Amino acid sequence: MRLTTLIYVMSSWKHAERWRQVQLIAGTAHGLISLHELRSAGFTDPQVRSLVRQMRLKRLHRGIYHVVGSPLNWRSQLLLLTRRTNGLASHLSAAMLYEIGRARDLTPGFAEVTARRAPSHRVDNMQIYQAGDFDALEAHHPHRIPTTSIERCVLDIAATHPANVFDTVLNAAVRKGLTTFDRVKAEFELDPRRRNRRNIEAALDRLDGSSVPAMSEWSIWALQLLVSAGLPTPLLEHRILDPAGLLVAQVDLYFPQFRLAIELDGRAYHLDPHSFQIDRSRDAALAGLGIVVLRFTWEQYCTPGYFLRTVKAALSAQAA
Repeated sequence: MRLTTLIYVMSSWKHAERWRQVQLIAGTAHGLISLHELRSAGFTDPQVRSLVRQMRLKRLHRGIYHVVGSPLNWRSQLLLLTRRTNGLASHLSAAMLYEIGRARDLTPGFAEVTARRAPSHRVDNMQIYQAGDFDALEAHHPHRIPTTSIERCVLDIAATHPANVFDTVLNAAVRKGLTTFDRVKAEFELDPRRRNRRNIEAALDRLDGSSVPAMSEWSIWALQLLVSAGLPTPLLEHRILDPAGLLVAQVDLYFPQFRLAIELDGRAYHLDPHSFQIDRSRDAALAGLGIVVLRFTWEQYCTPGYFLRTVKAALSAQAA
């Protein structure tokens, strides 16, 4: 083999190896790669420009590129925005990354980022919050994207979003064991000059530490959890009648084929003495019809595995 041919082959091999490294980096960064990372992989600036001309790279912003062929999604866009602003994903964008937010609460394509300073010009589809304490914020990396902490995310939502969105996010975070009401409250108390402090105080005072969602929403969450675990789909808010057609009880969830009812006991509705007596009378009436009732408090529901394990065991017993 001629020397020039050997040099060409070795050069091509090195280039291919460098490109595979670029693809690996982009695969862990939602299709994005920085100029610094390209240089670290061994590409010179002229070679980077050549890759752009060859349409193997697409320049998205100064020093940030998309590796053509790598999939792009909303996380790619959010990562790009955090890099453009040197900020952290926050508010509802952070909630989506932690998987405690609902897509319907966030306008499609819209992102929220907290940064040291807001840009001098408006950036489309992005809300940038300027934080005076930005340098003190701890960066977390769900899905490899720099993000505010769970507690900061919840407090930011309490400060800027409707109460029902705050309730949903906090309850999802507590249910998944990612934080507690006390930790969120302690985080709030660390910053006496917090913006929109009255909004946050009102949200925290309204929950008063119980962190229990609206009963209808909790019932839907429980139903979705049961179905996702492969269990039969229960009836929601089902009315149970006696043989004479009179109403005995309306239960939160009901498995008619197993004659098993589930009641979710929110603190505000079931723990006062009068409600306690009524609940026991209803349970006795249902037992007289051969229906087993399982009751769960919010704390029991949030205990990892307890709710599903108990329901599965009861279904097995009723099927026997």
